[in-house]
Amino acid sequence: MKPVIALAVLAVLFAASTAAASGLPAEGSYGFDWLKNPGSTHCEAISKALLKKFRKCELTDGSFGGDPAKAYKCKVSSRSEYMVYASKAACTNALETESANE
Repeated sequence: MKPVIALAVLAVLFAASTAAASGLPAEGSYGFDWLKNPGSTHCEAISKALLKKFRKCELTDGSFGGDPAKAYKCKVSSRSEYMVYASKAACTNALETESANE
């Protein structure tokens, strides 16, 4: 019976670690720091180095009131938070919409 419990615990731990690993945007996606002044930020490719700085990411509707676009909101610090999109076009559209709303 103990081996079955041990396997069940390992399965739960594996599932939790897999879910946590998929909670980050993909390297090569595009994002911008939306806490900065819209005139001083731009869409940039998300590098491995930047991914390592993300402390917490959550999937959200990152449309800023424009076209619906799924995005990750990734916290770096109290002064830095990135909105990350699958494509450069989606990132640019969201940044332009956010800038227009300012």
